[in-house]
Order: sequence, then C-alpha cells, then structure tokens
Amino acid sequence: RYGIKLGDKVVIVGDIYPVTLDLTCVAIADSPLNEENLVFHREYLAELLKAQGTDNQDMVGMYMIRARSAAEVPRITKAIDSMFEDSPYPARTESEKEFGRSFLGMLGNIKMFLAAIVAAVTFTILLVSANTVAMAVRERTREMAILRTLGFNPDEILQLIVGEAVLISVVGGVFGLGIGYLLSLGIESAGGFGFQGMRWQAAAAVVGIAAALGLVASMVPAVITSRKNIVESLRFTG
Repeated sequence: RYGIKLGDKVVIVGDIYPVTLDLTCVAIADSPLNEENLVFHREYLAELLKAQGTDNQDMVGMYMIRARSAAEVPRITKAIDSMFEDSPYPARTESEKEFGRSFLGMLGNIKMFLAAIVAAVTFTILLVSANTVAMAVRERTREMAILRTLGFNPDEILQLIVGEAVLISVVGGVFGLGIGYLLSLGIESAGGFGFQGMRWQAAAAVVGIAAALGLVASMVPAVITSRKNIVESLRFTG
C-alpha cells in the first residue's frame, strides 16, 4: 500500500506512546489474513520511554499465546489467570473469538439490536412478498380457471401457486446467501476479530426462512384462487 521496500526508513509518530520510532525495513511478510501489521522490537520502545522518564516502559497490554491444540485452551486459560490472581495486575485470559466478542459488547446489547432489525426486515419482506404474489395470482386468474376446466382440482391449483412462490423465495434466499458469502470473504480477508465465516447451519436457516416466507405469503391468495368459481374466473378481465 505504501510502497515500502527492504532497506527503506519508516518513521512512526506515536499517539498512545509519546515517542517517535525511526525504523528500517529488514523483512516483508506476506499474510493473506492481515496485511496491516508492522512489527518491531519492544526493547526499542522501552528504551525511548525510559529516556523520557516515564514509568510504563515495562508495561504490557496484551500477550498472544499459541496452544498446541484447541483442547488445551481451557487449561491454559485457567492456569494463567490463577498465576496472576493475587497480583496487583491480574490477567484476563480469553480466546481470540471471545476477545472479538468483548469489542462487540462495548456497543451494548448488539444481539437484541440486530434481532430487532432482522425481525423488522423479515416482516417487511413478508408484506412485500404477499402483495407481489397476490398481484401475480390476480393477473393469472383466467389461466387458473382454464386449468380447472382441463381437469385440475382446487388442491392441485393450490399446490401449484404455493410451490411456485416457495421456489422463487428459495432461489432468492440462495442468491442472497451468495452475496453474504462474498461479504464474509471480504471480512475474513480484512482480519476481523473472531469472525468464523458463514456456517452451514446459518445458511440452512436462511433457506428455511425463505421457504417459510414464500409459503405464508402465498397461502391466502392461493386458497382464494383455487376455490374461486370457474365461470367468474373466466369472465375476469382485471
């Protein structure tokens, strides 16, 4: 992004730490998950802080620890917290996923906020879908009447309308999942804390909700159309 090459000078003016770092690029690491890190020796920072007479040159805000397996994480977490339990500076050890959730916790009850938005959007989509299906079925009233004259019974007409609405809803849900998957790839490439990508359980729930929306939205117009008098339907000109 900045065109830095090996041997270039990099000057960092600090804000949290009131020092200026005069660095030299000696290596460039290629990381597909995070390309915004610059790593330097902490001893250099400690020396600059000490030269200014501050008392926080040896303070550390966060350590990152790599476990051999996920099964060892609870044991390591408990051991570290117990080690510093009686210290003036107790530690709080948590997984990267929990660390990411703590940032979301600063925003308040984000789950309830998102649930309210999703519920409102789902209800709006239901109303729009019901209106669209009703208009489509109304325009095809004579077609349904012709199918009745050809031998289709009311239940078959009902299944035809409902099945078509559910199929269109599922296709729309799958299309939306595709867009969501592309967005999740973008978030992962940006190195989002604790982001786990799109799970198949969530994708299955989205498809199920889409099918349910199509079913509910089409039920009333499908019942009305399938039970409507054939002669009146053939005379319909709306």
